[in-house]
Amino acid sequence: MQRNLFIVLGVLLALAAVVHGWGLFRRGERLASPDELAEQALHAESPQKQEIAAFELAQLGKEAKQQLRRVLGESSLPQVRAECIRGLAAQWDFDSMETFLDALDDQSPLVRGRASAAVQRMMSVNVDFPHKAPPEEREPVVKHLRQRWQSMQDSGILESWKKRLEDKGEL
Repeated sequence: MQRNLFIVLGVLLALAAVVHGWGLFRRGERLASPDELAEQALHAESPQKQEIAAFELAQLGKEAKQQLRRVLGESSLPQVRAECIRGLAAQWDFDSMETFLDALDDQSPLVRGRASAAVQRMMSVNVDFPHKAPPEEREPVVKHLRQRWQSMQDSGILESWKKRLEDKGEL
């Protein structure tokens, strides 16, 4: 049930971004820069406008990494933080992995779930992360993921994984 809700919300958000982009195109307005979108994601007058700005920022790709990291660290809105995690993970931003691991303990189940998806994708691991469970139930899984991340860094597996992604044109 909740998964369907997330799918519907995601589709609506994507549709809103398309409509917004089409409106800009028709009016001949320039698209916002990564810095402008970051400011909107943090300070727009409504949570919906902040979320749309975060979505648009995430769509910019590599040119917006620094702004996505900033918004992720500064936003008080779970939906904005979750969108930033999605955007950074889509770019295989391994430099944000510690932040993603920290987000596994976020107050918001939405952020925890998005962080879990990012961590598992980027480490190529499949675990059952209880993102809706209390901290004491999540703790062993978070500990396991942190240990695995450290092991990947220490053993050279991470560099090998990055090389494979680079060879496939994904990094």
